[in-house]
Amino acid sequence: MTGSVLYLWGKDRASGISGESIALEWYLKSKALREVEIVFANNTDISPLGRLPVLKVCSNGDYIHGFLNIVDYLEPKRKDEFTDMEKLMELSAMSMLDSNLKTLNEYQLYLDKNNYITFTRKELSQLLYFPFNFNAAYEYRNRAKEQCVDLEYLPVEEKEDEDEDDGPADYELAQSKTFALRGLRKRQRAEELKSVRLNRNYMHKLLEFLDQWDSITDDLPKTSPVPILFYSYMYIQLVILPNNNEICKYLKEMKSNGYVDTLKETFTKYNALDFNLNVREPVFRERGDLISTLLNKISV
Repeated sequence: MTGSVLYLWGKDRASGISGESIALEWYLKSKALREVEIVFANNTDISPLGRLPVLKVCSNGDYIHGFLNIVDYLEPKRKDEFTDMEKLMELSAMSMLDSNLKTLNEYQLYLDKNNYITFTRKELSQLLYFPFNFNAAYEYRNRAKEQCVDLEYLPVEEKEDEDEDDGPADYELAQSKTFALRGLRKRQRAEELKSVRLNRNYMHKLLEFLDQWDSITDDLPKTSPVPILFYSYMYIQLVILPNNNEICKYLKEMKSNGYVDTLKETFTKYNALDFNLNVREPVFRERGDLISTLLNKISV
């Protein structure tokens, strides 16, 4: 672990766009680990895979991605007392988070229109330097859309309503203010209905996942870090994002009494951890501005 640097998405603290970064910050504080150097960064070029968080092992130049892989490197003996079944359960739980809750989290960040406009796009514009802040949100949004479609969390993009084309006979009418206003209202109504339909699908998928998750957590080793990642994704959806109240209301109706309150108490506990990590500012080549990025690409 000596000579390792952990790059987390964010400025001063982990950003709400990265559940893994939040989880790693919480985990390191809960374990009071100062041996690893922490850099809150905005430069995905640091990583060979182009994504954060990433752990750089300075002794051999290796890069480690993924929440559980990073934790295992930082605490190589943590599973010494685990049974084979406990190890299997931990991997299974991690797989559930990666293939389900992470995707639902991406949907809320990038595909929910209100969250995207009022939080995600603004957050990325503050994290990233010019000119990268212009295209990043759009690229991440397209990536999230592809992932959600692949996992059937989002229907294949529907074609534009064909009945909006009223044919040549209405061409001149399209120039009138009345017709234009009617078309605008029609499109707005269609967008509202689509948003309601997609959010209903998200709520159903989230509840389905939570029921599955609750059924396995008792079998996880008590010292497993995987639940921290679960809490970080739920923290983003139930606290950070603008439409959090809507999700909280739904879960209060569908889950047992106190379910949401218990989650929020856990978020508060992790956010209140009072431990100073070994944090340093990014050096020149770690910054994500135009000059350092170009120099890094030239030196590769």
